Amino acid sequence: MKLARCLLPVAFVMLLGGRASLVSSASGAAPAARTTPTTLVATTVSAAPTTPNVRTPIVPASVQLAESDRMLSRDAAALGVRDAYLRWLAPTAVIFHPEPTNAIRVYTALAPTRARFAREPWKTVVSAGGDLGWTTGPWTYKSDSSHARIDVFGDYVSVWRRQSDGIWKVMFDAGVPHPAAPREFAFEPEALPPAAHMRSALERRKSLWQVDADFARSAAERGIAAAIEHYAGDGVIVLRQGMPRLVGAAVARDSLGHREGSARMSSFAQFIGEAGDMGYTYGSFVTRGAAGPDSSHYLHIWHRGHARPWDLALEYVQAANPRGK
Repeated sequence: MKLARCLLPVAFVMLLGGRASLVSSASGAAPAARTTPTTLVATTVSAAPTTPNVRTPIVPASVQLAESDRMLSRDAAALGVRDAYLRWLAPTAVIFHPEPTNAIRVYTALAPTRARFAREPWKTVVSAGGDLGWTTGPWTYKSDSSHARIDVFGDYVSVWRRQSDGIWKVMFDAGVPHPAAPREFAFEPEALPPAAHMRSALERRKSLWQVDADFARSAAERGIAAAIEHYAGDGVIVLRQGMPRLVGAAVARDSLGHREGSARMSSFAQFIGEAGDMGYTYGSFVTRGAAGPDSSHYLHIWHRGHARPWDLALEYVQAANPRGK
């Protein structure tokens, strides 16, 4: 079975049901109770009344976001992928289908299936303003929830924005399939420190557009691997079809250097958090190698850098017309 044919018609929206095992129920047992998107409220350990000298613990935003990711997964196990995503997608959420497309429109058109996903966040990062964040981790896919066999493994990335009611909703969602089983991992929540003040929202967005354009210029002149190495922040994550996630600039350079040459990239959209410390961009990505051109789309997640305005935190590329499929 080719990977492209065992996936849902949506482009790698691999967000799944379950937690640590990353395997949805194979026995046909009753599904988990339906969850309700809600803000997380920390409570004290003791049931005794609080006093003015006792503070109620505050749940870090990165942990709240991780729990929202897991709640989406539990809904996928209980309700199915379609209904779970319709519950957690923001109105303007985007997926590659294969072009950038409104995700709610795509999922609304899907028919319910017995397919199930499972996923667990490995890393969550939240902006200093607490309004923008992203999650990534492993996922698994079963074509039928009653089957014990897992059909596909992969890694996903989701960009989230906190809504006016305090609920986290998905703004962008994608995933890559690969043959490897999920590796053991330790959960890594992270909150970015506040960025230096910038004069206006327009200036912040222009700076994000500029770094994406500079990356594109480097990718065209020096190649993708060199561009990633140059713009990567600490622990950059790279997601590609058929490959387990790559972590670190050197790993990405060595893994992609022989696979991808130069690329023509064009940014379609740029979004930035209120604190000016996190943003994401997406657009077209066309490479040319020995087998000819490969038309794709990319997602970049950027964090404010120390030595330069922005560092690349994650790059995801989905081929619109994968060769050999």
